[in-house]
Amino acid sequence: MNKTTSKIIQLSITIALVGFSVYFAVNNINFSKLWGYIQSVNYWFYLLVIPIVIVSHYLRAMRWKILINPIHKNTKTFNLFSAIMIGYGINNVIPRGGEFVRPYVIAKREGVPIASLLGTVVLERFFDVLNLLFFISIATLLFTEKLRIALPSVSSTQMIVYAGIPTIVLLGLIIIFAFTSFGHKAISILIKPLPTTLGEKILSLLTSFTEGLSIVKQPSSFLPIILQSIGIWVLYVLPIYVLFFAFNLHHQLFLTDAIILLIITSVGVAIAPTPGTVGVYHLFMQEAMYRLYSIPLEEGLAFATLSHSVHYLLSFLLGGLFMLRENISPKETIAHPIENSL
Repeated sequence: MNKTTSKIIQLSITIALVGFSVYFAVNNINFSKLWGYIQSVNYWFYLLVIPIVIVSHYLRAMRWKILINPIHKNTKTFNLFSAIMIGYGINNVIPRGGEFVRPYVIAKREGVPIASLLGTVVLERFFDVLNLLFFISIATLLFTEKLRIALPSVSSTQMIVYAGIPTIVLLGLIIIFAFTSFGHKAISILIKPLPTTLGEKILSLLTSFTEGLSIVKQPSSFLPIILQSIGIWVLYVLPIYVLFFAFNLHHQLFLTDAIILLIITSVGVAIAPTPGTVGVYHLFMQEAMYRLYSIPLEEGLAFATLSHSVHYLLSFLLGGLFMLRENISPKETIAHPIENSL
């Protein structure tokens, strides 16, 4: 399969996911009622969500700085925040594309090997899925019935498996490459048929990637990383909770309900990632609010739309502004950033 065919297939799948999820989200919706709910929102609470979201992204930059510290001690947190926002902006166009773009931004600005930065991104993903696994496990114990009602086709066990498999896979890769020589030996055998120059380049990149995992050999850093990871999730829950007040739902829905809704939408987005989580997020949020709390579909969709719009619009706005700061064009960020930096 050539590169063009692969891209066409990926694009087709993405469009299909967005199309189906948007269709099911708006199916049987009374749009005049939907507009009425959007108009009735207290937008002061909506505005209050904006700084919470920005702080959550900045806390992510602080955590990334700890992961990068063993390979580059003088990385500025604001530069990392800049790269993260650019990455989120790219995620609005290409699902997961920002994971490759932000290492490129930092490599270009600070001269850190991009392969090493990719190693830190793998560690970030590990802590994120570990967090998701932790919260799903707690929710399974405390809110089993609610999860069953909200996700009838996905059992609690399946949710734990969905989060657990990536956790185990990432942990295995981290252990193999950070603590043993098995990974390097296996790759060395696999690349033997390749030209010598190319093989040496791959091994060099692999060495840099392994250096990016160095933080796992510093147990003293684990506690701040874990606390910051929990803090990031708390700051993801708070916007949902604050929007309960914007929709005058705070008498019916509480902080625990915000946690449940975050878990459900996170599972949905993990199962079917779309650009900027468009459609999938709306469908899962809307259905969960209807099934669990008997909130009208129109109000649930209005809530999902405003909840999603804060993250989506901020990503585009701040991502675009930081692209100007980094002197990077959208075309440059999308057109193979890893290849451009080698």
